[in-house]
Amino acid sequence: MSKSKLKEFMVALTIISCVCITVVMLNYNKLTSNANTGLIIYATFTNALSNNKLELTNRGSYGKVSSTNGKIGFWLYASADDYKSNKVDQKGMVVFKNDGTWAYSIYKNDKNILKTSGKGKFDLQSILVMNKTSGYLNVKFYKGDYNVYNFYRVYSNTLITGEGQGVSKLYKMNNSPTFITFDDTFAKVKQYNGTKNVTIRMMTIDCYAKDVDKMYKSCVLFAAHGEKLLINNVSVVNGLASHALQLTSMKNVTVRDCVFSKNDYVTFGDSYTHMNYTYCKQNQLTETNAAFNNEVIQIESDVCGDSSTGVVYSCPTARLSRDDTPSYQIYIKNNKFYRVVRAIGNHSHRSTNYQTHILIQGNTFDTVLADTIRFPKYKDFSIKENYFKAISSTYVGGQRIRIIKSVNKENKKYTDLEQSAKKLWASQNYYFSSSEEYKLISSYKSSDNYKITIQ
Repeated sequence: MSKSKLKEFMVALTIISCVCITVVMLNYNKLTSNANTGLIIYATFTNALSNNKLELTNRGSYGKVSSTNGKIGFWLYASADDYKSNKVDQKGMVVFKNDGTWAYSIYKNDKNILKTSGKGKFDLQSILVMNKTSGYLNVKFYKGDYNVYNFYRVYSNTLITGEGQGVSKLYKMNNSPTFITFDDTFAKVKQYNGTKNVTIRMMTIDCYAKDVDKMYKSCVLFAAHGEKLLINNVSVVNGLASHALQLTSMKNVTVRDCVFSKNDYVTFGDSYTHMNYTYCKQNQLTETNAAFNNEVIQIESDVCGDSSTGVVYSCPTARLSRDDTPSYQIYIKNNKFYRVVRAIGNHSHRSTNYQTHILIQGNTFDTVLADTIRFPKYKDFSIKENYFKAISSTYVGGQRIRIIKSVNKENKKYTDLEQSAKKLWASQNYYFSSSEEYKLISSYKSSDNYKITIQ
């Protein structure tokens, strides 16, 4: 390694990774690929100083999966009509054996057209790319344990399913998100014209890799400039604090019946520790500290950066158009959040467009370290029928719901529209009292200036 490369690498190691706050430009990887995958370049999620230049390196484990007791099937449909009538164009199955080997077969018109085998990691991306240009693809993780070597690029009209939470278990093997719906080829895509119609459901994604005894970031899906996304019946557990779902300039997104649990760990020397209230006080961390900028579900615009310095804001994970398209029609319903840093929202004030038409309904929030729901520059949203328990502490200063009007950038002090816990910008929400009884949070009429819809 040259001295310049070594210096760049050492600088990168000193940067605290915190996606989607003000960060330096990210290091990119050029992926080794074959004719079947046709992959180009995808962003890593390790911060590195690059002065707006792409650093291209190989990454052999990208898009791979391994198992000793599972199997993965796929069904490819040539058109929407074929999908509706269940007319399969191709189908296949990869079966993992307990000795670490796998066998893979593909059938077309019930005729075997490929039969191969191998040992170790299987190239799952070679399946996910089958509908890159057209067609509909269903992929199924059957009951089993899978080591997933993120990330997996998912294209339009894709369904990825398991057999249930705790049944199909995916163990993360690095800090990258498990799934992404965009890449560097999206540099000119604007508004919601990217990947469409994606469903991920019925699985557990565990960020503690038991085979190597290591914990990774709880980031599971990063999606940008697309629409019609459904995340249903997915558990995300045991992770370093991060954005599990990062929604950047997205339209018509539903997250329902999911569990986000114990995603409040931080690195501590060569290991990791629970980021609890004692940790916060020892390290003098309060709500305004950047350490809390890890909303489990982050909803944001694709905000441009500072071209003179190379600093990028908002989803700095690939070359995007930075057109400041707001996220629109985001529905978060009937999910459970337990032991998370923040649950839902955003921490950026730079967007000129407000995230719009947000519904947060029927969720349970239990043991949230900082703000539970945090909305800077949002409009037309409803927060109702949610349950709050053990939200923040006096020292940290988090609230159940925080609507931020402005921020003083010099001293980083926030001006809240409403700080009273009894007058929140929401209706029909409940919290646990010390006696564990449900109590109704008082309704409060929204301000016309911020166009918040109370349902």
